[in-house]
Amino acid sequence: MSKQEEANRDNKRFRVQGKLINFSEGEVECLCAGTPITSVRTGQRLMNGDAIQINRGRAEILLNPGSYLRLGDNTQIQLLEDFGSWECGF
Repeated sequence: MSKQEEANRDNKRFRVQGKLINFSEGEVECLCAGTPITSVRTGQRLMNGDAIQINRGRAEILLNPGSYLRLGDNTQIQLLEDFGSWECGF
């Protein structure tokens, strides 16, 4: 494989990480890393131990590529396991 072909292949690779707020609407709060309760925002990355609380609203969390967790009213969850990251390419 030539250096150019190798560079083209590497440019097509990307890293995918889970535990990402993909969507939120309404009263969705994060009890994150021992900080005060804050509203979540789309694109926010979550860490092990973070908790999401939904009073009135909904949220969608990307757990890993292709797996989503959708939450609705009166829900509270805590992330306990590290889903890590994956390297994908084509």
